[in-house]
Amino acid sequence: MSKSLAMLKVLICVSIFCISTTATAQWDIAKNVTVYRLPNGMTWLLVRRPTPNIFAGAIAVKVGGIEETPPHIGLAHMFEHMAFKGTHEIGTTDYNKEAPLLKKIQVVGDDWVKTANPESLKQLQDLQKQASQYQRSNDLFTLLSRSGARDINAFTSKDLTQYHSVMPANQLGLWLYLYAGMVNDPILREFYSERNVVQEERRMRVENSPQGKAYETLLLTAYSTSPYRYTTIGTAEQIGSLSVGDATAFHQKFYHPDRMYGALVGDVNIAQAKAYINKYFASMPGTRSPKDNFPKEPVQTETRRATVHVNSAPFLMMAFHKPRVGSDADYVFDVIDYTLCQGATSRLQKKLVTDEKIAQNISCASGIPGNRLDNLYYIEAYPIKGHSTKELEERIMAELQALRDTGITDKELKIARNNLASNFLWEMQSNDDLAELLVDYQAITGDWRYVLTHASHIEAIGNSDVKKVAQTYLVPTNLTVVTAE
Repeated sequence: MSKSLAMLKVLICVSIFCISTTATAQWDIAKNVTVYRLPNGMTWLLVRRPTPNIFAGAIAVKVGGIEETPPHIGLAHMFEHMAFKGTHEIGTTDYNKEAPLLKKIQVVGDDWVKTANPESLKQLQDLQKQASQYQRSNDLFTLLSRSGARDINAFTSKDLTQYHSVMPANQLGLWLYLYAGMVNDPILREFYSERNVVQEERRMRVENSPQGKAYETLLLTAYSTSPYRYTTIGTAEQIGSLSVGDATAFHQKFYHPDRMYGALVGDVNIAQAKAYINKYFASMPGTRSPKDNFPKEPVQTETRRATVHVNSAPFLMMAFHKPRVGSDADYVFDVIDYTLCQGATSRLQKKLVTDEKIAQNISCASGIPGNRLDNLYYIEAYPIKGHSTKELEERIMAELQALRDTGITDKELKIARNNLASNFLWEMQSNDDLAELLVDYQAITGDWRYVLTHASHIEAIGNSDVKKVAQTYLVPTNLTVVTAE
């Protein structure tokens, strides 16, 4: 399962206590998760925890970058921004007067995007100015904050979009009302000005970032047909091609209850929560979403290479194709990842960073850039001055050869098992982390119980499994390398 590079720095624990504690935590979670499904297809996971007067809420919508097709890359991410612009009732002083202007903005804006007509741009700017007199920017965010919410945030990945925050328990009804509006009744206010914000976000994360430029090149090089080929944010040209009409059509096509998963964790009265959920979410139309139909990536048969020129110290990114989450190989990659790269005593860290001192830093991740489809095992490495990216790549490949030849030791396997179990426990400690974890796994794997069964899958892995997976996937013909220099 994918883990961000930050998440892979969680607490390291290798004692038997970790396993027994995890088993207890799993039993408690299994006992206390109430699954509540609405007739329209939306699924809720309700968890009452002894955390007085506070709860965490999260909604994951199974709509990410993989639902997009060129040139409309970036629409899923735009909705992360648009969701906070309000509804028919929030974010406006008079929606009856605002609505006709918004309709004109859509028509004129769509024309401007297609034609780049200067007159259309001028008309669009005039309409936006007129509409602004009826708009209250950040109204929804302000309502949440004034009601005691914290950690108000959202993110978009290639797999899904998630909205979440922490709220006082006595504001449960308000939370559900506001978030129902975010996913079901978004008004696309300030779309083009927000599109400019996204362009600036891209400049910061990609164009002005050596790592961002290299990563974008890595995906384009590693993939030829998969929707994982493009970054979630899109290119500058793709962002600039997005219109209100495109966004409206995208929302109508994909934002359906059967793609939505909610979680409430903490001081939650289950009966009351169900009543509020029915009040604010049951009325959403139960229209079924289109079935997933993604192009299958052809098997890679030779090493692929690309070079990007950056104003920074040199580094390299390496990626190997691997199966999606839930496959037998994906569980094995969790063990391989821990053995190779996680912690000071892991193979790449100890040998190349500590002992041989040819690398100043090496990071790895399994499940890049997403988990709904077959994905990548990823290695990012920075040579120490006086050593080249070529030398570092050769040493990494030598370590992978050793993995293919002999696998891992019993001690390494035990450490990986214990630490992977403790990592899951760590991720479930807080209400907000657990809420986000539950909706993500429910959306991506189809069953939140992935958090309960992961440890048993890892426990069943042996050295022969590690060798087999390494021999199948961690090979030169399955490798993509991007060198930044």
